[in-house]
Amino acid sequence: MKRETASMRSVYKAIVILLFASSIILLSLTHMHKSRDTFEVPINIQVVNEEVSKRAVIARVKSLPEENSSYSVPNPHAKYVVAIGRQGSLKLIADRTSQNVETPKIVIWNGQESGKKDNKNELEYVLSQICGGCQVTRDRTNMHNSAAVVCFNDISLFQENPPDQRRRSPKQTYVFWSRETPAKTVGHRSKLESSAYDSLFNATLFFRRDSDVIQYFGNTELALRTSKAMERKLGRKRFLESKTKGALWFVSNCDHTYGAIHRLMYARKLVEEGLDLDKFGKCFTGTERFDAKALDATKYRFYLSFENSIHCPDYVSEKFWRNALQSGLVPIVWGPLKADVLAVAPHNSFIHADDFRHPRDLVKYINYLTTNNTAYMEYHRWRDLPMNTKVQDEDVARGPQGAFCRLCKILVNADKPRKIIPSISKWMYDTRSGDGKCYRHKIPAKELKKHNSQADLTNF
Repeated sequence: MKRETASMRSVYKAIVILLFASSIILLSLTHMHKSRDTFEVPINIQVVNEEVSKRAVIARVKSLPEENSSYSVPNPHAKYVVAIGRQGSLKLIADRTSQNVETPKIVIWNGQESGKKDNKNELEYVLSQICGGCQVTRDRTNMHNSAAVVCFNDISLFQENPPDQRRRSPKQTYVFWSRETPAKTVGHRSKLESSAYDSLFNATLFFRRDSDVIQYFGNTELALRTSKAMERKLGRKRFLESKTKGALWFVSNCDHTYGAIHRLMYARKLVEEGLDLDKFGKCFTGTERFDAKALDATKYRFYLSFENSIHCPDYVSEKFWRNALQSGLVPIVWGPLKADVLAVAPHNSFIHADDFRHPRDLVKYINYLTTNNTAYMEYHRWRDLPMNTKVQDEDVARGPQGAFCRLCKILVNADKPRKIIPSISKWMYDTRSGDGKCYRHKIPAKELKKHNSQADLTNF
């Protein structure tokens, strides 16, 4: 009996030890999972996937026309764009209607007319059910039965009367869409201050982080996905480890804004201090478009991510994301506040000019990294972090199509409250205005005269 009791005690003891060990392992795994989730979801990602729709349910239980037929789509195209162009869009919508599938409409009142020679297809397409299934169109005959009307912040907006508020449906969302830095659009701010635009808008679509829908130039999650795709395509050695050249810069706005002139002046000082810099773009070689492959960008260690404006809130453009990070280069940043870059960029992924008292100090640091590959590669360590597979592609996509997908998700959420923006001009130009440098559209005449007496800006 005593032996039996001792044996039972041993068994109980073993079970307790086993359960305790299992608990420790489970807690550790849970902590790892939580830590990973917390880290993986970047703070700059605007995830818009709540209740995306009855349409998502329809997509799961019903075979949709876009799954069984071929429609005109962009090439290459995002999976959330299922038809493009007026004819292709109308055909798909008719096929959906025949199956009792609704297509909400987003009407573009005006859009980028002054900057595009041919954008007939660019603003005529249909989004997939992942986004809510909306049609994006410039056809104003759809105005009064549309879910949203979008007004683009361009001079074309002020060349005619704004949409008539007396005829709008209370269910419609009016969206203010702006793409450029305020340094470029502040010239027609006075027109936006007209009372006709007061209380007209319910939402904003812009690159600023406080926008209702963010139109990304890039973000940490997208940068991770793109980086890993480039490594798979080119191989890590070619993409990151076989650097033979110094810094690369592609710039085409030489003097249109205050910031554009000052960045050229700062770059000149860097070269005078010994920066190894290859220069391309309209300002130097006449080349119009950045092409990483043609420039053999992966051979370079650094890219001058110099913006055309100074201290514009959250303006961290494609010069940082596409030209630098996506191409395997370390960005050297000038123009935005460092705090704004830190808020959106991968950890330890860039060098900011504000951290150096004098251009020569920055050049010394760049030269140090050029000769110390271990220190240089620290700026690429973020590329080894895991991707967050829980975030959908459309929630990190850059450019207008990704932004309109996210807008559509919001529109089909019937419970989304609709706010009224009292003054869109104040929201755009007074909110987070900071030190005011962002709105210096032109360089002062006295400074410009002094500059013109020197050698040509681009002759260095």
